[in-house]
Amino acid sequence: CNTSPCSFACLRRNCDKRSYAQKVFRFFRLIAQRHILRNGNYITIAITPKQASIFSRLEAAKSVLIRNPISVSDEPPQIKPGKYFIFVGRLTAEKDPDIFCEAASELTVRAMVVGDGERMSLLKEKYPEVEFIGWKSREDVIELYKDAIALVVPSRWYEGAPLAVTEAQLSAGLPVIVANSCNAADEITPSVTGYEF
Repeated sequence: CNTSPCSFACLRRNCDKRSYAQKVFRFFRLIAQRHILRNGNYITIAITPKQASIFSRLEAAKSVLIRNPISVSDEPPQIKPGKYFIFVGRLTAEKDPDIFCEAASELTVRAMVVGDGERMSLLKEKYPEVEFIGWKSREDVIELYKDAIALVVPSRWYEGAPLAVTEAQLSAGLPVIVANSCNAADEITPSVTGYEF
């Protein structure tokens, strides 16, 4: 969109995926945020080191790093040979399940997609060899991690800090293959707990 953000022309556009009321809310929230940022009297809370480094560029901002809290068993994970690579998330363009499916198809490895979204039918048709199991509860996903080779996070977007990465590591000792543009890359030690691409 070439419309100037926070202009009246922007306000007139009904472009929010939820509703026009949500658009109006976001519009006025952005104006308030800009006012607060101009005053420089605020503290930012970052949930990854990458976010903290970005926030440090804001003038007069104090930044605090707090890791995303998750709840997993205190028992150490039982590591065993995996059977498949796994993708967990919304099947939308920004999460880029297409890269996961394409790589699995080209490498002829077993792959499982957990989640639902607008790209589901397209991906199922294009990659019939990939197993699509739809949305699952958090508990079911943790069970699926236990039989996986690695979690793959190909998201082309920055992301906040996907909980799936930490849950996979702590609940199943699962390595993670993650796009280096994603904040989840901060959660791995390359060649030890996963790989960046």
